[in-house]
Amino acid sequence: MSIYLQRLAGKPNGELSRFLLTRGLWLIFLEFTIVRLGFTFNLDYSFAGMAQVIWVIGVSMIVMAGLIYLPVKLVGFFGLAMIVLHNLFDGFQIPPNIAFAGQPPPDFLQSLWIVFHQQGVIPIGGASVFVAYPLIPWIGVMAAGWAFGSVFTWTPERRRQTFYTVGIAATLLFVVLRFANIYGDPSAWSQQDTPAFTFLSFLNTTKYPPSLLFLLMTLGPAIILLAVTDAIDGKAIWQRISITFGRVPMFFYILQWFVAHGFGLMLTLFAGKQISHYFQNPGPQMEVPPDHGFPLWVVYAAWIAGLILLYPLCRW
Repeated sequence: MSIYLQRLAGKPNGELSRFLLTRGLWLIFLEFTIVRLGFTFNLDYSFAGMAQVIWVIGVSMIVMAGLIYLPVKLVGFFGLAMIVLHNLFDGFQIPPNIAFAGQPPPDFLQSLWIVFHQQGVIPIGGASVFVAYPLIPWIGVMAAGWAFGSVFTWTPERRRQTFYTVGIAATLLFVVLRFANIYGDPSAWSQQDTPAFTFLSFLNTTKYPPSLLFLLMTLGPAIILLAVTDAIDGKAIWQRISITFGRVPMFFYILQWFVAHGFGLMLTLFAGKQISHYFQNPGPQMEVPPDHGFPLWVVYAAWIAGLILLYPLCRW
C-alpha cells in the first residue's frame, strides 16, 4: 500500500520502478550482512544467514518493480490468486534436509522449491542458508497490497467503510474455513484436553510459509485497525509513540536484533550461566546449555526495556 501511495504522491513509474529494484537489492544485502550479524553475533559464514522477512520484502519489491506497469486490477487479482491457491501445493514436500535431520542436502530443483514454497535449508557454495520465509505467497501479499492501496483515492468515509468491510469479511472467512478444517492450512486443528488448548489449536495456523488462514486471521484484524487509525489525529501519546516507531520500521527492525540478542547475552552473564551459544550458528551442531533461558516475565521485562531504549533513537 505504501508503494501505491508513492505513485499517488506523483512519483513516475520509471522512477518508482528503479526505487523498488534498488531498495529490494539493498534489503537482500542487509539481510545477509547486518541482520545476520545481529542474529548470530559472529562472522562464521559457513552459515550464510536466514532468509527472513527483510529478504522476502526485498525480493517482492524487485518483482513489484515490474508489476507496477500492469493494470492495478490485474496485479490485485494475481496477488489474491497466489494467496488463495498456494495451499493446493502443500502436499509437495521436500524431505527434511541435512541441517536438521542428517539427510543429504537438497538438489537444485528441491532448493528452488524451498525458496518458493517450503521452509528449509539450501546449500550455496560451501555455505548454507536457512530459508525461513519462502517467497510464495509473500509476493502475492505485496501485489494485493499494491492494488488495495488504490482505496486511498476514495473519500475518507468510503475508504474506512471498505477497510471495515474487507477486514471483517477476512476475519469471518478465517473462522468459517478454519472450523471446516478442509482447506487453507496444512495443519488441521483438533479437540484438546481443555477448551483453552482447543482454542489454541484452532489459532495455531502456519506462518512459514503463511497459509491462507494465517493471512486471513492476521491481515483481517490489521485492516480493521486501518479503519480505526485512519480517523485519528495523531495527538494522543500512544498515537505519537506508534507513529514514531512506524516512521522508521527498518531502523527499528535492525536495531531490535542487536538489542534483543544483547539483552539475552547480558542477562545470561548476570545469571552466571554459559554464554557460548549466543555466538554460535544455528543447526544440529549448536550446543545449548540445559539451564538456558528465563521465565516469561523476564522476557516481557526485556521486551519493554528494549522498546524504551529504542524509542529515543527512533524519534531521533
